[in-house]
Amino acid sequence: MRGDVIHFDVLGIEGVQEHLEGLKESVKKKFLRGAVAKASRIIAKAEKALVPVDTGTLKKSIGSRVYSKKNVAGVIGARRGFERTIGKRKLYPVFTLHLVDTGHKVKGSGKWVPGTQFRSRAYHQTRSQVEQTIRADLAERLAKFRGW
Repeated sequence: MRGDVIHFDVLGIEGVQEHLEGLKESVKKKFLRGAVAKASRIIAKAEKALVPVDTGTLKKSIGSRVYSKKNVAGVIGARRGFERTIGKRKLYPVFTLHLVDTGHKVKGSGKWVPGTQFRSRAYHQTRSQVEQTIRADLAERLAKFRGW
C-alpha cells in the first residue's frame, strides 16, 4: 500500500499520555493500534468522498492499514488487488493515486492535467475529528484497563 506521510501531534493528550507511560510496551502498542486504526478509517472515508470518479476503481481501492513494528503508524492509500481491465488497458489504482492527487502530464501530448488535491483536503477536513477520536479512544481503553 502506497501512501503519503503525514505526521501530527494530538493536542490535549498529555493526561492520557502520562497514563500510557506506565504501561508495558505491548499493551501501549495495542491501545495505540486501535486508536490509530479508527482515526485512519475516518481519513480514508473522507478521501473516498472527495476522490474524482472516472471508472470508480480508484475510489474502491482507497483504504487504511496500521503498522506497528517500532512505532504505530496508519497508512491511507490505494490498496493492491483492485486492478480493472478496460478494453486492452489495465488500470492499477495503486500506481495512479498520486497522479490524480498532484497532477500529471498526459503521455504523448504533454498537456498538463492539474491534480485535485483530494488527499490533503480530506486530511484538513478531518483533522480535529481524528484528534478527538484518538483522544477519546485512548481514554476509553485506559479506563477499561484500569477499571476506572
